[in-house]
Amino acid sequence: MQLLITPMAARDLEEIGDYIAQANPIRAGSFVAELRAHCQKICFNPAGYRQRPELSDNLRSCAHGNYVIFSRPRQSR
Repeated sequence: MQLLITPMAARDLEEIGDYIAQANPIRAGSFVAELRAHCQKICFNPAGYRQRPELSDNLRSCAHGNYVIFSRPRQSR
């Protein structure tokens, strides 16, 4: 499965990086890279993450530190 980061998620990643950079610019870059790597990892086993039907159909989530990554695996055609 191919990773697609939505424009809203890309803005969130930028804001997370900006927030962390206020205290530690080097860590900001590495943390955002970790988040992106975790998102890529989700692509290999999307069904292995927690379903969140209370929020939306076909939505899944997982934690990364104090952050929650939401994913919506693409339905097979």
